[in-house]
Amino acid sequence: MSKFDNDFQGKMESHLIEFKEKKQYLLSKSAKKKCFYSELSDNLFPPIRHGFMQYINETGMPLHDYVNHVRSSQVYCVNVFYYLLAYKQECLMKIFSKLIKRELNKIIGFEFEYSPEKNILGEWKSENNRPEEYVTAVDLRIDFSTIGNKVITILIETKFTESSFTSCGGFNSGANQGDTRNVCEHSELLIGDYRKCYLNGAKLKRKYFNEIFNPQKDFKKENFIGACPFIENHQCLRNHSLAQILNEENETYFVLMHHDDNIEIMEYWKKYKAMLNNDSMVFEIAASEIVDNVNDDNYRKYYRDRYLMPNA
Repeated sequence: MSKFDNDFQGKMESHLIEFKEKKQYLLSKSAKKKCFYSELSDNLFPPIRHGFMQYINETGMPLHDYVNHVRSSQVYCVNVFYYLLAYKQECLMKIFSKLIKRELNKIIGFEFEYSPEKNILGEWKSENNRPEEYVTAVDLRIDFSTIGNKVITILIETKFTESSFTSCGGFNSGANQGDTRNVCEHSELLIGDYRKCYLNGAKLKRKYFNEIFNPQKDFKKENFIGACPFIENHQCLRNHSLAQILNEENETYFVLMHHDDNIEIMEYWKKYKAMLNNDSMVFEIAASEIVDNVNDDNYRKYYRDRYLMPNA
């Protein structure tokens, strides 16, 4: 059985190992560990190595278990965005201004691996009992301001070679039995009352749905026939819900940044967007649309060479 979910993952890993050994001259003693960097900094775009390692130290940024892997999605996000946040903010503002059709004037803050400090999604039992895991997070939050000093927040989820989004933990829970499981198989019941969902009130007290954002109001009813439509892309729902709650304070958008050749992840994303009654706060952008709009030849060449991005 292959360790890869699809041909794209295998192709990209093989290329990245070759890039690591032949372009960076970093060899592994063990053949089984060729897909890992021995030093995290070696996995980073060279001009950001010092600055980003300092950022990790200063912010206590949570690192993924496989952050040293050549296919690390977390490092992919950092390699694309940190250089721009540190040195090319004008480019980044132009790119996102065009994407969301808002005139962004200044970057006022950013955070990698952002998750809310307050229990706004009902994911822990009390304010004094915040869990380290299973809290909804996005790969990057950027706060912009407009000329009129209005704050606009963009939540960015990055997918590199992943073949799918995180599935629903409630559906997969062994404790989900009886009436709450019935709703998972007969999702039309959610149209009348979203609190029948195992996660959103029937058992747990999550707030992915509320009176403002819920199946009856924000999603097309034809999606709720038989099995719950969120089983395989619950991550999209959670991040969208987080954006909706933050939108009550600042204008907020949820953006997927994806590798151009990752066809499978885009199929899931398109299915999610097709369920929405209104997708005006949900956007996607291919990595090449960012890289090719940065006025730096070395930056563009590095990403095309390393990540096999298509030329503009």
